[in-house]
Amino acid sequence: MRARLALSLPLAVLAAGVAATPGSAALGPGGSVSAFGLGADGELGSGGTASSPVPFAVPGLGAVTAIAAGCSHSLALATGGAVWAWGTNDDGELGDGGFTTRGTPRPVAGLPAGVIGVAAGCHHSLALTPTGQVWAWGESGQGELGDGTDSHSARAVPVHVTALDGLGVVGVAAGGEHSAAVTASGAVYAWGDNRFGELGTGDTTRRDAPTLLAGLPRAVSVALGTSHTLFLGADHTLLASGSNLHGALGDGSTTDRTTPVVAAHGVAQAAAGEGFSLAVTTTGSVLAWGRDDLGQLGTAPGADVTSPTAVPGLSGVASVAAGGRHALAVTSSGAVLAWGDGGDGQLGVGTAPAHAAPAGIAALVGASAVAAGDSHSLVLTGGGPVAGAGARAGSTPAAIGVPNTSAPTPTALAPAAAALLLTLSLRVRRRSTQSAARTREDRQRASSAAALQEHRASPTRCSLEGWEEE
Repeated sequence: MRARLALSLPLAVLAAGVAATPGSAALGPGGSVSAFGLGADGELGSGGTASSPVPFAVPGLGAVTAIAAGCSHSLALATGGAVWAWGTNDDGELGDGGFTTRGTPRPVAGLPAGVIGVAAGCHHSLALTPTGQVWAWGESGQGELGDGTDSHSARAVPVHVTALDGLGVVGVAAGGEHSAAVTASGAVYAWGDNRFGELGTGDTTRRDAPTLLAGLPRAVSVALGTSHTLFLGADHTLLASGSNLHGALGDGSTTDRTTPVVAAHGVAQAAAGEGFSLAVTTTGSVLAWGRDDLGQLGTAPGADVTSPTAVPGLSGVASVAAGGRHALAVTSSGAVLAWGDGGDGQLGVGTAPAHAAPAGIAALVGASAVAAGDSHSLVLTGGGPVAGAGARAGSTPAAIGVPNTSAPTPTALAPAAAALLLTLSLRVRRRSTQSAARTREDRQRASSAAALQEHRASPTRCSLEGWEEE
């Protein structure tokens, strides 16, 4: 892993999904990509480092079928199966063989032809081929590339995750420093960082290679956040594991879980951000829970929410994306709405500290997928049917969703990606990396534990509130 400054600035969701029979290569017609938000690391693809509070078309991409947003890098999948990347490249997350940050999209080198899915984690990236092969590049310090090693280095070109060959992988997802894959049979494999139990393996042991999760019901989707994971079952039940400091697991507590627990029922698609979660129900409404300091739950900023709560004013939603402290939704009619942190323009409605209620982005019409990074956003327009629109009551969601991306429609092999998530302090433009966020969370927990011990030993009442640095 390359050394980074503590104030550099991760994530989005996330990851990519593929719906259809494994091995199929029938991609959608493709569309254009719009970007907005923070651009300091070139993550908007404008050719420079300027930020933009309003959407603009990313030049030079051609027809695109899927998008993914990482900490501060972006991915796009072209109709011919080529993968394009731009933004920060400190750990080789652009896959171009070097470590130079790029403000202009460039092809990822060394991938097999005809990629059908992409996923963007904090500082790593994944790609899926029609035959179920998974390729990974970028940061590898926590085993998130799944190649069986933890060299504390980085891979500037894609490596083949051979342990997944022959398993029928149809979707991949990337989180803070962990990754996952779902097979056609509904099995889930996970690898990478596991200090909070985010892999769902029943322990907190890191995995440097894909590990089959035992005891899970048949899965159709996975969504990875900074340090928690959401598992969507074929019966529309959503499970969660990992960090629960802010209630992101939705089980009514703030206790970390190493084994998945039930978060919600009647879910068609889900997204995981930095300490918060979103879910689209089978009726098109949206549920949110977890951290809400900047309105990322779609209500006035306030205390953490530990159980799924309806986001007011939303209906007909097809899919959602969860970023650092903001959220995006695309409706079945192709409209895009955004809420939460807007200080870097990532809501696409101008620069504002926050929008506690979903706000429509009038400049975007005909959208089919959304992806949320730490402080930037991507929207795919004109790329075919709205991602996730087919997953409604009475149907089985066939798409493999990722962290902050829209899930693909179950009738076409159109991987929809997104991206994972994020890290640190709000108004600092180059927020800390995902590793720093994990270290911070460890420190917060230790501080809280020390405070509690002091409180128990002293008659003086000691509040545990206010220990968070974010």
